[in-house]
Amino acid sequence: MKKLYTLFFVFVLSLSVKATTYTINTAGSSFSPDSLAINVGDTVTWNNTGGNHNVNATQATFPNNPEGFGNSVGAGWSFQWIFTLAGTYDYQCDPHAPGMSGVIIVNVIPVPGCTDPTACNYDPLAIVDDSSCLYNGTSIDTQEHCDSYVWVDGNTYSASNNTATHTITNGSSNGCDSIVTLNLTIYNSPTSSSTTSDNSGYGVSCFD
Repeated sequence: MKKLYTLFFVFVLSLSVKATTYTINTAGSSFSPDSLAINVGDTVTWNNTGGNHNVNATQATFPNNPEGFGNSVGAGWSFQWIFTLAGTYDYQCDPHAPGMSGVIIVNVIPVPGCTDPTACNYDPLAIVDDSSCLYNGTSIDTQEHCDSYVWVDGNTYSASNNTATHTITNGSSNGCDSIVTLNLTIYNSPTSSSTTSDNSGYGVSCFD
C-alpha cells in the first residue's frame, strides 16, 4: 500500500511541475516532427492536416510501449494524449506504415531531494540526490554504579550492559533523532568475604 501511495504522489507531482503541450502535424506521408523528447505529465497533440491517417501506438502493434493509445483512420482529426508513464513510445500511421512513423521519448522529471532511505529526511519522491540527506545522531552514555541502575529508558539494570539503546526524538542538532547507547558497568555491593578490589571500579566504591 505504501508503494502505491508513493507512485500516486510521484504521478501527481509530475503533472504539477509545469506540464507542456507539444504539437505533431501530418505532412504528406510523414509526421512532423517524427521524434520528440518530453517529460512525464506533458501532452502531445497530433493534427491531421490532410489525407487519411491515424496514430497507432497500441501495445498490440508496439508491445514494448509503456502503455498503448491511438485513434481510427480518418481525415481532419485532432488527437491528444497525456503521457503519465516514462519510456519510449513508437507509433505509426497504419495506411502508410512503415514509412510514416514516429517515436516519443518520455523522461521522468528530475525531482531533487534526499534519496537515501536510511536518512531521517528521506524523500520517496526524489529522483536526483541533492546531498541534503540528514542522519540520526549517536552517542554513548558511560555509567558505573553499584548493584543496579535506572537508565533514561526507565528500565532497571542489575548487570553490566553495553547494548541497550534509547532514541530521543528530534534530539540531534540537525533535527533528526539522537540514538544513545548505554555503556553500563555494575559493581556488586560487598559481602563478608569480599575485598576492596572485588567491589570497586574506576572511582566507584560499593563499600559503606
